[in-house]
Amino acid sequence: MSSAPIHCDVLIIGAGIAGISIAERISREAKRQNKHIRILVADSAPMLASGSSSGLQGWFHTGSLYTRLDSSESYLNCVKSHKILERDYANAQDFNHHLNCNLNLDTQTNKPWFGDSIQFVLDKPDQTSWTQQVHAMTTRLRAIGCSFDPSKQIDTNRYTTISTTDRSMMTCNIISSLADSAISNGTKFLTGHRAIELQGSDTNEPITLENVNGLRRQVHASHTLITTGYNIPNQPHITFSRRSGVIVSTTPCLDAPNIVRVAQDPANNVSHIAHPSIASNETGFSAIGDSTSLSDQPTPDECIKTAHHIMHKIKSVFGNQAFDGRRIAWHMARKIEVATLDKDSRTFGPKLYELAQNRYAVIPSKFSLFPALANMTLVQLIDDGLFENLNAPATNYCNTSKPYVAPMLSQQALGITPIQTPAYRYSGKLNSVRPTENSRSFSMTQF
Repeated sequence: MSSAPIHCDVLIIGAGIAGISIAERISREAKRQNKHIRILVADSAPMLASGSSSGLQGWFHTGSLYTRLDSSESYLNCVKSHKILERDYANAQDFNHHLNCNLNLDTQTNKPWFGDSIQFVLDKPDQTSWTQQVHAMTTRLRAIGCSFDPSKQIDTNRYTTISTTDRSMMTCNIISSLADSAISNGTKFLTGHRAIELQGSDTNEPITLENVNGLRRQVHASHTLITTGYNIPNQPHITFSRRSGVIVSTTPCLDAPNIVRVAQDPANNVSHIAHPSIASNETGFSAIGDSTSLSDQPTPDECIKTAHHIMHKIKSVFGNQAFDGRRIAWHMARKIEVATLDKDSRTFGPKLYELAQNRYAVIPSKFSLFPALANMTLVQLIDDGLFENLNAPATNYCNTSKPYVAPMLSQQALGITPIQTPAYRYSGKLNSVRPTENSRSFSMTQF
């Protein structure tokens, strides 16, 4: 079955952080130039950001993690993206949610993007090579505004504690702000529609979208951006690493600061990010992760084993009582990274490359790098002459309903949201300890 075709200027496949932030930035630039633009964002899921973007721990990277000697490129990518965040969001008066981008944590807002800062807990050096790495890290950390800050909850005989510019982030608030801005500038979101036959090389051929009932619609677009990493083929000099990790979540939050343990042995790395309740109808939770890398589709037993290992590592920092009186759950989080084949080390940075004329693959590599990715894509489309060729009025080119933003998978796994974890995700409870606070429901965000 087929329905009437859709004609638009930009078609974006994927409504995760990449697709939404790009749509917002392009539509905002068109408004600044007083031009009409037709942008359609299509996603197979019924809600926005329900894929990889919902499975995160909630750690906003400013470069601190990549101050190690082998991560210079990733470090610089984070620093550059943070500067773009300040320019294009926090200080941009044409972004109608700029106050939500609360880089100054004293800013009062109902939907803040950021929470408390994250402390780095470094093992005290006992080897020459580790001493060199710690020196390099601390030098770079100072360069981006970090400072030594001994914590009362951390054993200073074993660890050096540094307050960093990294902080917790509320991914749902970021997604909802960006989507609301995009919608206010005319962007349409079409959820519950998967794209088929994406690999066609002839850009004159339309993209076909299909809903759950098998109804198909063809989309004719002057530019197409594919932001779903699982639908992009490897290129001659670029490959995608599709891996998984495990996040352990607790409610209520652990009675502990936000920390990242950077260990001499990377197998001992672990991080804790707290998400205290903001609204009276929400329940706070902690999200805990490590650097363990699993396959794209690990077994539940592998995930559970990893989850228990993560809990053991957190106890080694905060004590054996860390999880007492808390409900605990785990979920699998997918990771899509881009690597160049001529390098041995992994680097994180936004990637945009042309599949065919005016058809691009776009990958952020890290949620935190969405400002750089959106800016990079905007610059490319300007170079392509997109804004010079806008002439059609922004009429109702596609009827869509207002979308919901998916809750974080930590909230889903803990059962503090009415939304069920998607079937393709593994998740489960680790115990049934009664929380010390009464659980409250989570309200979905609609525009």
